[in-house]
Amino acid sequence: MRGSEHNFVTGDDRGGIAVSTASVFYTGDSATGRFALDLSSPMSTGFQYDALTSNLRTGQVYSLGTGSTPIPNSGGTVTTLIALDGTTSVPTGAVVTLSTSITVAYGRASSRAGTAWCCTRVRTCIRSRCPRAR
Repeated sequence: MRGSEHNFVTGDDRGGIAVSTASVFYTGDSATGRFALDLSSPMSTGFQYDALTSNLRTGQVYSLGTGSTPIPNSGGTVTTLIALDGTTSVPTGAVVTLSTSITVAYGRASSRAGTAWCCTRVRTCIRSRCPRAR
């Protein structure tokens, strides 16, 4: 296993992590960084996604959101998963609407990835609303 220093790209540790079929994304205090799957070639995406997650089965990366707006570190009400490009992290335009909204408090917007679910730090799991591999 190899590690990679992210501070010069993302700033201090802060938020979510997600893995696509092409990249690893990590959010720090100043930006979301993109790394090759072997954690080499760190670079800023130019965005800051505080609530990243991904479907590990499909490699699809998401940000928790309210409509088409990503949830900030200050929290809010999560109503959607916003699909992000797995190489650039630019929103693809696809949005998955959750069947139940989730309230996320300040500093609790980061999430964890799964194969057909994601869990927020407030211990709420979203199941069967994440798109599954076809």
